[in-house]
Amino acid sequence: MLARLVVLCGLFLVVGLSPAFAQQEARSSTKGASTPLPITGTSVDADHNALDVYIRGGASGSGGGTEFNEDTSHSSGAAGTLMLGVRNDAGGTTFTDTNGDYSPIAVDNLGRVIISILSLSPGTSAANLGKAEDAGHSSGDVGVMSLCVRRDTAATSATTDGDYNPCATDANGKLWTNADTEMPAAATLADDTANPTVPGVASFNMCFDGTTWDRCTKATAGQGAVDTATQRVTLAQGSTACPNYVAISQTADTTLVSGTSSQYFYICSIILVAGAAEVVSLWEGTGTACGTGSTAILGSTTEANGLSISANGGFSAVSGIPFLRTATTANDLCLRQSGTNRVSGVITYYKAP
Repeated sequence: MLARLVVLCGLFLVVGLSPAFAQQEARSSTKGASTPLPITGTSVDADHNALDVYIRGGASGSGGGTEFNEDTSHSSGAAGTLMLGVRNDAGGTTFTDTNGDYSPIAVDNLGRVIISILSLSPGTSAANLGKAEDAGHSSGDVGVMSLCVRRDTAATSATTDGDYNPCATDANGKLWTNADTEMPAAATLADDTANPTVPGVASFNMCFDGTTWDRCTKATAGQGAVDTATQRVTLAQGSTACPNYVAISQTADTTLVSGTSSQYFYICSIILVAGAAEVVSLWEGTGTACGTGSTAILGSTTEANGLSISANGGFSAVSGIPFLRTATTANDLCLRQSGTNRVSGVITYYKAP
């Protein structure tokens, strides 16, 4: 009885078997000139043909895909092999027994690859690596190192308020900070400045001399010295209270000293003697003999109502510190008299803001 061999998709079917099938021969589509080659034969030559097998589809369990060498560049359309993972929901199934063995990839029920983060902090559970907002501290909590982005100029901001944004550092790892709201804007120093409404910053006590600012000194020199006069004022042209003076000898209204911009006159002493009865006043102002914008410092702006001095009489007022000051900066200092009699004497003063 004839035996037929049918090969489809890797499946062998034997039809019409007879007890003697084991002795039959499988022939190829082209017969040789000599004895046909048995299935168990190994010789293929001109007289014996190998068995032709045609697979008409992918066989079950077959693999495929192109293999690539390390560092091979990607090409569009390159074929690959589907990688499958083993579902391991609880992560408790051990896939390999020995370190160094091959192991399948572990995935969850959605096919997501399970990754262990325990290597970030050896011996620490994953639950301790991250903390929710407002979470309380627990003993043994472990944090994760925070990395920032180097920015040599100003740090950039997130696109939208509330978005996450990486911290920024300079080349030395120092964090960029914004202190604009903590410091007042720079401004020109001025006299009579109101109490500040900004936080105080480390500063030094300075005194203004009308042009520049200088360090203020204490009455008693020396580191840590304490005295009742906590502030020493160094006067212009020396350390004496009133180093400047002007000698007086006149028979008519006279400008004693011209004013200086932004400075007052501080008077420490005045001595006057008249050769005959005379009425005198000390004025400040501008113009001829302080005739413009006049203000009386001593006496009156009405000359007849000033200080009356009898013939060969006079008066004096002497102090180690100023006891009179002009009312307006830059004004001149003048001595006015009602008559034409000789008035002589001296005034000591200094000028300062």
